[in-house]
Amino acid sequence: MTADDETPAFDFERTFDPDNYLPLYEDGVYELTASAAGTLSNSRADAEHIAELLDLSGDDRILDLACGHGRVANILDEAGYDVHGLDASRGLLDVAREEATTPEGPAYVQGDMRRLPYEADRFDAVYNIFNSFGYFSDEENEQVLSEIARAVKDDGRVLMEIVDRDFVVRNLSGSRVYADEDLVVADELTFEPETGRQITDRFLWRDGERVDFQYFLRLYNVTEISAVLERNGLQIAHLYGDLRGSEYDLDTRSICLIARPE
Repeated sequence: MTADDETPAFDFERTFDPDNYLPLYEDGVYELTASAAGTLSNSRADAEHIAELLDLSGDDRILDLACGHGRVANILDEAGYDVHGLDASRGLLDVAREEATTPEGPAYVQGDMRRLPYEADRFDAVYNIFNSFGYFSDEENEQVLSEIARAVKDDGRVLMEIVDRDFVVRNLSGSRVYADEDLVVADELTFEPETGRQITDRFLWRDGERVDFQYFLRLYNVTEISAVLERNGLQIAHLYGDLRGSEYDLDTRSICLIARPE
């Protein structure tokens, strides 16, 4: 049995339950647990950066892959784009629909990113952001990329923003804690060199109740993600250090890339 065969499963519904997940987007918490971007207060700026990096035009059909609670999709929909959103969490999609600001809102679908419910060449642009890639085995992660390549048009664009494996290896702290009077988030972090996976054991203390869960994320460096993209019909056209389009360097926490079908 290979390391890939031993990929642990985690409880998606528990991990991405809105009560457990949405508190992480509050200012201060997300900056600790993920990146400076991603907080609720940065949503509009993030949407603008995504539109700029993808060079979106008014008639583009866009897929927000792993759209979560619609933090970005609803803003792009409000701006007039034809936005579709797919996520595995029914609870987060319910929040996304409730918070949509236009009469119809984005076309939200509950589904599996390994098997997209869309025909080939459906989208002008696809984005998968805020560390929403790497939940599965290596083979299944590549299946996600293959599905993206199938769903995007031949002249389309793909935006991905993931954690840089090299940054994590150099800077892994082992633990991190956020606490205020209403919320405590504590993470214990381990990295498995043989699988490239970061394992997070997290507990939240909120409203007098403690919730514990574990999840993992397969991390890639630039060399690895470039290779797996190419194996699945996509090639990096531009490489950045964040959604603002900053230059990528060895001290960059994230890999932000634009890929195009080969």
